[in-house]
Amino acid sequence: MGRMGTPICANLVEAGHRVAAYDIRPEREAAASDCGAAWCGSGREAAAGADVLVLDQPEFNPPMD
Repeated sequence: MGRMGTPICANLVEAGHRVAAYDIRPEREAAASDCGAAWCGSGREAAAGADVLVLDQPEFNPPMD
């Protein structure tokens, strides 16, 4: 529910999809609710019964050798 997740969530809800959202940062619940998603208490809960999963890895910093 950061820079990428929130717009993705909003676009999916606007297109008529039901969205269940989870983020490791609980303070992002408001962003999910504001865009119309149902907030879940875990990734497992968000994935339960889903036909499609959209995952976003936060702050991915691969080693630079």
